[in-house]
Amino acid sequence: MQAEAGAKVAQGGRQARPDAVTLRSLPDELAFECHRGETVLEAALRAGIPMANACGGHARCSTCRIWLLPGQGERLPLTAAEAELKERLGLSEGIRLACQLRPDGPISFKRLVLDESDLAIANQLDKRRPIQVGEVRNVAVMFFDVADFTTIASGMPPHDVMFLLNKFLAQANRILETYGGYFDKTIGDGFLALFGVQGVQGVEAPGLRAVAAALDILAAVERARPVVRRLYGIDFTGRIGLHYGEALIGALGPPGDDRLTVVGDVANIASRVEQAIKDAGTKLLITEELYAEIRDDVVSPDFLRISIRGTLARRTLYEVSALTDAARARVERLVATPLSDLPGRRWVRLLASDQLAEGAVSVVPQSRFDVALCRRGGRPYAFNNHCPHSRLAFFGAPVPEGSGLPPTPADSTFPRPDRISCRFHESEFDLNTGKIITWCPVLSADGTAPGLEFLGDISKNEAPLEVFRCRDYEGGIWVEV
Repeated sequence: MQAEAGAKVAQGGRQARPDAVTLRSLPDELAFECHRGETVLEAALRAGIPMANACGGHARCSTCRIWLLPGQGERLPLTAAEAELKERLGLSEGIRLACQLRPDGPISFKRLVLDESDLAIANQLDKRRPIQVGEVRNVAVMFFDVADFTTIASGMPPHDVMFLLNKFLAQANRILETYGGYFDKTIGDGFLALFGVQGVQGVEAPGLRAVAAALDILAAVERARPVVRRLYGIDFTGRIGLHYGEALIGALGPPGDDRLTVVGDVANIASRVEQAIKDAGTKLLITEELYAEIRDDVVSPDFLRISIRGTLARRTLYEVSALTDAARARVERLVATPLSDLPGRRWVRLLASDQLAEGAVSVVPQSRFDVALCRRGGRPYAFNNHCPHSRLAFFGAPVPEGSGLPPTPADSTFPRPDRISCRFHESEFDLNTGKIITWCPVLSADGTAPGLEFLGDISKNEAPLEVFRCRDYEGGIWVEV
């Protein structure tokens, strides 16, 4: 009734005050006066027009938001409070807060929060993470799937299936966060992830970030394969399809359980690209739209023309095997976070970057242990210099002939850029995760090491390598200890 009364006053031919402007609210086609210096919210409430304002009109929520029609109000400046909230919530240019907007001329707008149901959806007070209203953006979409999952699941206990998937998803999510990706949702045994979402780190170069993350995720799968094969006797592999295009980004779901997601064909196409990998004999395919964005940044050994299921047109899909050196360096700059901005972590600068050349190893003493640093394949690694099996140093003085101990070289070896083999018992470890690849193959049947029998049975000392997060940042090698 109040809304109707307000409309009648506005529409009844009453002469407007000299210091007032006329506002028009859609979709109810209500016209009302707004005094000079008055906010849209104040004028609407005075006219009896229902306008949500969960925070009382103090720019601490966005429930009073309105959408100005094109060409309306671009000249009107933002208050500091409105600018801060718009940036934090990722509100697009045409969205304004009625509690902050003071018109200096006639404007027309759409109210976005019309009733109690809308209010519950729109109210962003007390939410841990602001969620976007909805905006059309160019994004990169990743679709990951476990190859031949039906066979894997049929040969494992259900609890182990869930444990394996959750363990991998946690690792994949850490990689996504590193590159500014957003974990959208799980889909069966796979997941959907987004790059280039406003309000989430990683708006710049979403295609390059997505490819870098995909390569790291597939590398993580490769590192996990020997362990999974040893534990469960199955072959754990993954496939990734990537697409780039325009999509609507917004929050979907009931109030309190809404999540940022993507609406449009980009997700469906990424899923279809992943499915096409089954017949392509590879693990990572990207669409021609994404390839056009990053063609100079990737190594693409092959491409194929294919009819993607669910679409009529044939598409060109490109296989990607690596980033170029220049692109990898660019990605490192894009994702580099100032170490002082990483909460809850203690980072220590152990060396200057130029003190750790490719293939070099340096041992830096710390209060509780010695940190071994190496650079392999252009990347720095950091780990505890003591091998887990008997706490002997990976790198140190050689054991000479005639010492009463088996002759041992001074340094452990690197069978692969991301693996180390202990010089004493030839245990092999993954430098990314610390996982055991091979455990003490030189031990005798009784668990002792030849020439080191006095140490007793060390076969049961099986433990992973202690690795540390390491970063080459602003001319220094930093390690989280």
